Amino acid sequence: MFAANIPLMNFIDNIASVFGYSKRISGIQTVIFTGNGNTPAFEIDLTSFYGLKDAYEKCSPISTIIGKLATAMSNGKWWIVDENDNDLRKAEKKTSALLERPNPLQSWTELMIQAETFRYLYGEVFFYFSIPEGFGAKDASGVWVINPEYTDIDYYGKMYDQRNVENIVKRYILRINNDHREIKPNEILHVKDIYQNINFNPNDLRGKSRLISLKYEIKNIIQAQEAIYSLNKDRGAQGILINRNRDESGNVPLTKSRKDDLQKQFNEYGLSEKQKKVIISDTDVDWKQISYNVRDLMLFEGMKANTENIADAFNYPFELLANSKGATFSNKSEAEKIMYQDSVIPFSKIYAEKFTSFFGLKNSKIIIDFGEVECMKESRKEEAGALQSLNSANETAYRNGVITVNEWRRSIEMDEITGGDVYNERKKEG
Repeated sequence: MFAANIPLMNFIDNIASVFGYSKRISGIQTVIFTGNGNTPAFEIDLTSFYGLKDAYEKCSPISTIIGKLATAMSNGKWWIVDENDNDLRKAEKKTSALLERPNPLQSWTELMIQAETFRYLYGEVFFYFSIPEGFGAKDASGVWVINPEYTDIDYYGKMYDQRNVENIVKRYILRINNDHREIKPNEILHVKDIYQNINFNPNDLRGKSRLISLKYEIKNIIQAQEAIYSLNKDRGAQGILINRNRDESGNVPLTKSRKDDLQKQFNEYGLSEKQKKVIISDTDVDWKQISYNVRDLMLFEGMKANTENIADAFNYPFELLANSKGATFSNKSEAEKIMYQDSVIPFSKIYAEKFTSFFGLKNSKIIIDFGEVECMKESRKEEAGALQSLNSANETAYRNGVITVNEWRRSIEMDEITGGDVYNERKKEG
């Protein structure tokens, strides 16, 4: 949005040093800011873990959206069930215990919030299972989430004809400071985000962050946030002090020390409580006002447009953000349902499949249920009402010989039964 307004951008570039920031592009995915003009510049390189972390810390919409989505996933209740969805937690005591208390420092809810934060930010997450030698994942003494930033994968370079991860991955390497620890493939569960690594091959099994496709939105938002801060702090470009000292030969230039002294004095005046309000100077100077309409910068409009793009990339309804004006309670409730139906629940099935396979469950499986979430309760009430109405209509149709039992069952998504393809014979009167 900002880039399309060329005259405005030229104006901003001209006064950048007064605003307190400047911009320089290095390659495609790096943006450099100078902060207040005195502090060292920082870079955001979205191809690196450090750059992704910077984006999370410096671009508030990203941390907000990721935090809300991570919390939404943690609302799911994990169950171990059989093929008929009967509760098997008592039969699978060891696995159930891990799902209740994965490690000494975290509950399962805390663990999943941490895992989801890493997945959304880095495009992948690693679960480490502390498994005794010779045992399986069910016997793990603890489960931990490992930051992908600290994790390397050593590959064999073969993938397509293998049945086990141990034949594809030699080892995982955990790097923290100067400490390197090797971890066996059967002790790590690697889960990747839906944003695909298009370079996926036997030597590159890593995930990819969604933020890579949002490089321009992130740059625009950070620049706008810095500009707003500078406007609030220093009121932006205010004017120019013009030297009027003259002698018979013309203007008398100010010395550098005198310029520095004037600048220092000028900074002591302003609107803040502790700043002076009247300027007193022994130098003959004139003031040239620089004025412009701050609304022309369209900083807030630009931030909103770019935030909408970020929300779309994360499949998060923009209506659920605080800066979404005009959204009614009904709209937000519907948006929350859509978030669970289109984003949270579909990926929860991936978690359920991955953990079921990793634990080696044979006649049981893990499911993640969001039925206790308030918006999903309302959705289920609506579904129950619709089913009741459909059943009532089917019953009338069956009693009048219009449909068979199996047609009735198919309409409510139930399996057919043997002998259910006959019509109801109504009793003849008289």
